[in-house]
Amino acid sequence: MKAVVLLRAVFDASVGGGTYEGPYVLDGSSQAALGLARQWRSSAPGGRVAGVAIGPPEWEPALRNALVLGCDEVWRGWGDAMGGADVLTVAQAIAEIVPAGAALVIGGESSSDHGTGLLPPAVAENLGWPYRGEVTGVVAEGAATAFAVRREGGRRLHCRTEAAIVVAAARMPAPAFYPRVADLIAARKTGVPCVNVDGPKRDAPGIEVIGYGPAKPLTRHLLQPSAGANPAQRLKQLMSGGVTNRGAKAMGGAGDEMARKLVELLVSEGFAT
Repeated sequence: MKAVVLLRAVFDASVGGGTYEGPYVLDGSSQAALGLARQWRSSAPGGRVAGVAIGPPEWEPALRNALVLGCDEVWRGWGDAMGGADVLTVAQAIAEIVPAGAALVIGGESSSDHGTGLLPPAVAENLGWPYRGEVTGVVAEGAATAFAVRREGGRRLHCRTEAAIVVAAARMPAPAFYPRVADLIAARKTGVPCVNVDGPKRDAPGIEVIGYGPAKPLTRHLLQPSAGANPAQRLKQLMSGGVTNRGAKAMGGAGDEMARKLVELLVSEGFAT
């Protein structure tokens, strides 16, 4: 039996030198996923855990730490086309290098730097496997995988499947784990194999981001001016919010009088006190 953990390294200016080999560390989502992987492996006799990451060579020192945090092996994928790749391209590359025989992929909800939380479900889509997020525990039960899902009010939904599945660890503190010094030293001497991965191979056109910003405010109702009104009447209906069409009277008067009427209206409608 084999499980795969999705790994990611993030830049941390506070580390470097000393016990660290560079300014990159495993992010919080990787730590949470490794916690689930250790739990799974303790319940799966003979089970092995492989860590997979798509990242540059600078990540390698951080990825080696995964060897003492629950992984039996770690692979890193990279290629010229992966620089600046989007989450869909990374997910496709990961799906291509998931080792044969794996029946479980464990990821995190989102990366601790600028993650979207979309990578695990995107990997599931490329593999053709089901996906479940907010997972707080996962164990092997023979040839099946049992897992618990966090629900409202702290409740847990307990599930079991014999199919291959992708799960994402719920955002919560990673369980404490203290590796042996001998394992840390051995991990530093272990290389992380790099697998060459190409760019996207989509048969259909990809998705192009054409804009980003705050959502438009939602109106309380939609108004369509009367088709039989002349342009001036249609404009008046739009400017009045349609109140004349609902049997109400439009407010009018001098500035002070208009302000008083507007305040009375807001108070009567409960918008002001």
